[in-house]
Amino acid sequence: MYTKGIFFTAVLYGIESTSRFFAVRNYWRAFFATTCSALIFRFANAAIIPPEIAGTITAYYQTYFPSSVFVVEELPIFALIGYKYMLIYFIIYLN
Repeated sequence: MYTKGIFFTAVLYGIESTSRFFAVRNYWRAFFATTCSALIFRFANAAIIPPEIAGTITAYYQTYFPSSVFVVEELPIFALIGYKYMLIYFIIYLN
């Protein structure tokens, strides 16, 4: 019965351990605020602002993420980690 939620325990532990420093009740507010601001900027670029000025709206602190989302050398390590946790899950499920 408890093994079905084994994958969610890490998330719950993360929330529990950080709730001392970050208010968990503010997570939905932060998500709502970022969603609203993203929609407003998208709408402003598309509908309100003229096309010659629309490209000038940028963030104050621009982030640069790499174009590749993963490195090929990391895939076997992630596969081993996933295999290990699947094996642990089945051992707990059988007991």
